[in-house]
Amino acid sequence: MSTLKVNTLIEATAGGATFYTPKAWVNFNGTGTVAIRADGNVSSISDLGTGKYQISFSSNMADANYAPTGAASKTDGNNDGNQHCQCNGYNNGSSSPNTTSSTRVVTPYTAGGGAADVGVVTLNVIR
Repeated sequence: MSTLKVNTLIEATAGGATFYTPKAWVNFNGTGTVAIRADGNVSSISDLGTGKYQISFSSNMADANYAPTGAASKTDGNNDGNQHCQCNGYNNGSSSPNTTSSTRVVTPYTAGGGAADVGVVTLNVIR
């Protein structure tokens, strides 16, 4: 099998759209002892308290202006839509959440307004 390594893919049509791929991704267990299930360019997950995590990269990003996006499993049995994963935003435990070597994530808020540990957390980083 051959390996193809590229930094940028450009569509072969007149528009020439650029394709971006994740520079890091992870799927991890956010309850009990946090544990990575699968990843790409993630060296570790740190538990910063209930529902708060720091994701460290194996290879640093070029700068801190990347786009982290995530998802988290629900913490309750109803279907009220309160699931979310807060990446690089307000109340994520840091005034400057992205660094070249890591980012932070906060997972679903409970009905009482607090963060909660969840069983499945995923994160993708585009740069």
